[in-house]
Amino acid sequence: MFKTSVIAAFILSATMGAAYAETKSEIPVNKDFSVASTTWNKGGDLVVVWQARNVDGALQICGAYSSTGKSVIQKFNLAVLKEAKVVADGKTLRKNLGFFKRLPNEGRNKLHLGETANCRLTNKPFPSGEISISTRSGTYKVSR
Repeated sequence: MFKTSVIAAFILSATMGAAYAETKSEIPVNKDFSVASTTWNKGGDLVVVWQARNVDGALQICGAYSSTGKSVIQKFNLAVLKEAKVVADGKTLRKNLGFFKRLPNEGRNKLHLGETANCRLTNKPFPSGEISISTRSGTYKVSR
């Protein structure tokens, strides 16, 4: 009895782990990715490439970014991504885009086409309306 329940628990945890691993993936950036960029007045910038995908009716968010500036600007850019959210029809579908893959700046001139973006599958249905990324305005605290 003990061996059977231990084996069953192991199989259950192994399949649960496999299901969780399937929610993370990578895809190459292609021409269908949206591009957002900004320049900060403290001498740095942020370029984000992202895409909302319909995967069997569920929303998947894929993205990557590159940035320039001193280390405090790099930390700030990551803080902005972590506080960003994906919205559609006035509803938040995903918070925290800090999983976006950081890319080297050399690929910027071709908008990172062909480079790898990280993806996360949400438990939300793919929306029918326009999907966008929203960041909060105001002050961000970033330690040096």
